[in-house]
Amino acid sequence: FESVEGFEWWGWGAGRDQPRGSQQRKHESETRCYLKTFKTPARPRGKALTSELHPKYKALIREYPFQPVRNEHGQFVNVILVRSPFRTDHHEQLYQKFKDEILFLGISSWEDYPLPASNPFSSSFPREKFVGLFPGFLYMHRNPEKIFPSHVKLLLLSQSDFSLPSLMPALEKKYDFTFSGSDQDVAQDCVGWSSYAKNWSFVKEALDVMCGELQMTGVLVATKDKQGRK
Repeated sequence: FESVEGFEWWGWGAGRDQPRGSQQRKHESETRCYLKTFKTPARPRGKALTSELHPKYKALIREYPFQPVRNEHGQFVNVILVRSPFRTDHHEQLYQKFKDEILFLGISSWEDYPLPASNPFSSSFPREKFVGLFPGFLYMHRNPEKIFPSHVKLLLLSQSDFSLPSLMPALEKKYDFTFSGSDQDVAQDCVGWSSYAKNWSFVKEALDVMCGELQMTGVLVATKDKQGRK
């Protein structure tokens, strides 16, 4: 309560909207009741997040990290799933620019994302960078409460859960197994991103059993690394 010179507070009349003691006298003292008011801060200008599809939506989903979301009618909705770390500064700038106009959610798809990967051939980033960046995350990790802060809404779902194989006619089986690797140095024992991600050291041990003891026939496919080496 505010202290005003020449008046004393004597506590008569409960209530905030119409105190019964206001403008009344008691013990020959005039009274005034005061209520502190708070000015509501002005809302920042800019476009608000709505369900209406953003005009830049289709341009954004052409960038690798940003995946579109469709409704049951196959129509785009104003939600984008971020499936990997930002690969360039431009990707991060796009997110910062449109995050208040499009709902961005994280989704597990790329290695250990939103955590940094253990693969030495992958780019690294601070452990805390992505775990709390989005308001929600579709994850595949065990013990998510140890990874994500409490404000992030979670759903046990990853990008692979949306990938359903199309029905194809049965074909005559020609090989018993296949193995595909990319971005690795084939001439140097397939050293590279794929060899680490797909546990090439174990594959070599398994080949001795599969092609030796079990007499299986398989196909190994690999590509040059991104530096163009063999």
